[in-house]
Amino acid sequence: MKKLVSLFLVVVLSGCAGLGTSQQAEMAVGELLDQVQIAIDEIGKNSASSSLPPLKTAEIIVSTEYTRSGGAGAKIFVGAKGEKSSTENNSLTLTLTPNTTKAKSSERQVGHDIAEYVIAAVRAVDEQKALQLSKLSVEVGLEIVESSEGGLEIEVSGVSIEGKKAKSSTSGHKLSLLFEAK
Repeated sequence: MKKLVSLFLVVVLSGCAGLGTSQQAEMAVGELLDQVQIAIDEIGKNSASSSLPPLKTAEIIVSTEYTRSGGAGAKIFVGAKGEKSSTENNSLTLTLTPNTTKAKSSERQVGHDIAEYVIAAVRAVDEQKALQLSKLSVEVGLEIVESSEGGLEIEVSGVSIEGKKAKSSTSGHKLSLLFEAK
């Protein structure tokens, strides 16, 4: 499972981090939709005779948080300091229902790994035979945090001036698939 999550994080989502612009959001959602469709196709193809309930919904959440802060100060004999901080949050949630569309890609992608993970879990339940699978929920997620900070301090003959600036950006994406008996 750790390999599946790690692979998903590196390949799919690191390239889609952030809502930034509408084009970036479209790319992030588009890439996630491609992977969801690949996973759904593979799961359907390889679990037809299993106890897996039908896919009820797929949910994609794309979110970002951007924080900026800065400050300045001066000191001769008496010091003064000021700081400013701002935070912006964006979130986009898509809840999708199954469609008959098939994925276009034949090369191995992260969606295939998600499908293998689901199929393995269903096979384990089917082999056990004592319990019946009524619901299966799969969640894969990632959070990327980027931060930078810098500053300058000058002191000449008892007079000091300083300034600093920091920024932090957090992008998080979550993919959920829900298979549930009607």
